[in-house]
Amino acid sequence: MLSVTAAEPSSSSFRSNSDVHCFAVAADPSPGLLPRVLELIAKRGLVPLRVHAALEGTPRTPDAEVMTVDLQVAGLDADTAAHVARCLTQLVGVFDVTSSAR
Repeated sequence: MLSVTAAEPSSSSFRSNSDVHCFAVAADPSPGLLPRVLELIAKRGLVPLRVHAALEGTPRTPDAEVMTVDLQVAGLDADTAAHVARCLTQLVGVFDVTSSAR
């Protein structure tokens, strides 16, 4: 029989004393986009605090679909967050990346 146990977040996946970095990605719709975005966080041993992905129309062309991905990640220093943002801009199909810290 399968049992499920709640686990406490590890110190590497959440650091309460660090800034939370937010990333907003806009890209052409692609089945592989979300895993490629999340890989940049996962390979640093982190789990995003929040992820939201959606297909949306644009104000200029409401019929055209754009995939947006919003991430909130704790545990990144400012230099690493800037590096992740630069890496996000290099992903195939990505045409806009905005990042901020809170």
